[in-house]
Amino acid sequence: MRFNFSKVVVSLSGSFFDKPELICEYAKIFSKIRSKLEMFCVVTGGGRIAREYIAKAEILGLGERERHMLGIAVTRVNALLFGFALDFEEIPQSYKEAVKQLRKNGFAICGGMKPGQSTDKVAADIACMIDADAVINLTKVAGVYDKDPKKYQDARLLKELSYEQLEKILSSQKSSPGKFELFDLLAVKELAKREIPIFFACGKEPKNLIEILRGNNPGTKVCKKPVNWEEVIEKMEKEAKKRNAPVYEFSFRYPFQILLAAIISTRTKDEITLSVCKKLFSKVKTPAQLAKMSENELAELLKPAGFYREKAKKLKELARIIAEKYGSRIPETKEELLSLPGVGKKVANVVLANIGKDAIAVDTHVHRIANRLGVLHSKTPEETEKKLKRIVPRNLWKKLNKTFVGFGQTVCTPKRPRCRECPLSKICDFAKV
Repeated sequence: MRFNFSKVVVSLSGSFFDKPELICEYAKIFSKIRSKLEMFCVVTGGGRIAREYIAKAEILGLGERERHMLGIAVTRVNALLFGFALDFEEIPQSYKEAVKQLRKNGFAICGGMKPGQSTDKVAADIACMIDADAVINLTKVAGVYDKDPKKYQDARLLKELSYEQLEKILSSQKSSPGKFELFDLLAVKELAKREIPIFFACGKEPKNLIEILRGNNPGTKVCKKPVNWEEVIEKMEKEAKKRNAPVYEFSFRYPFQILLAAIISTRTKDEITLSVCKKLFSKVKTPAQLAKMSENELAELLKPAGFYREKAKKLKELARIIAEKYGSRIPETKEELLSLPGVGKKVANVVLANIGKDAIAVDTHVHRIANRLGVLHSKTPEETEKKLKRIVPRNLWKKLNKTFVGFGQTVCTPKRPRCRECPLSKICDFAKV
């Protein structure tokens, strides 16, 4: 199983603890997926039993704090039940313990933490602490509806929402100890600040969890700005090709050529990179051939690319390492690529995407366009890559860089972008300013 995310927090409704067969099914699923995720945290709700204890406390005249404490105790018992099923009995009593467990074991099962907090808020807080890729809320209903499905038969399931739209829906929701109709409003606000997507799905079908992890949306997805990524990338690609974007002239087939072109392209215009690469590849076919070439001869071939002498030195050493250490085959892992001279994160991701691996290469075009569209807000390319991986389906990652670059070269240019001619102007924040 390949998942869209690596760090996930699941908020599991306490209502499911009335059904032992469902607990058993979730325990089996959790045991399978926990080893495939970098960090996986499950936060359990209190459900019917918690509400019964809270009702008894009210009859006894106990205050709100005491009622909260009873609710927290039940959520922790539910967490312990899962723990026993998974042979994992350490139930953290604080955020510090939960994060420590996640960093040590990659897995944690939690209940409530503090009086006055819902388990949704606990899930959101932990997600922010570990910089999670997603929070998944598994509840009794299929997702978020435009109106109460209990009262209206024509209630419509909303497939995608922005944080602001969800906040508006939740703002009319009343809450009290043990009662949060859909999701905690404070939890949404917290996740919105960090731009961590929230998924709502029916927890009565445990397979929905797997579907979300695979990049599908069986319920409702909430993020900064929902868009149809298939449609966006298709429109970008069509427009860029129509305008003869230079990036589509890069038709290098072999991984070695792709790697060299990616390194040469750094701080160099695409038109110059293309010209230099054609000249270089007419003389060099293999890493061994490049390694034998003199540094001065290589530097002459790399003119007029930026920093051509420095690149000549690094490319010669890179070719030697690939020929000797890898038998002239290009490494296919990010770690190995990053160990090569002249290869940074962007170059590594470009190579991986072009050889069919799931990677998003973020350059100035990708960073600029993603922020202009309004699908995210980030200050650095590293942050852009991380956030795009959260919201773009995994099957589109490898196409994203070339599409954005082509679109950035021809339409969404750094200066004087062609907003009036842009096929995305209706959904773009920058075009509306």
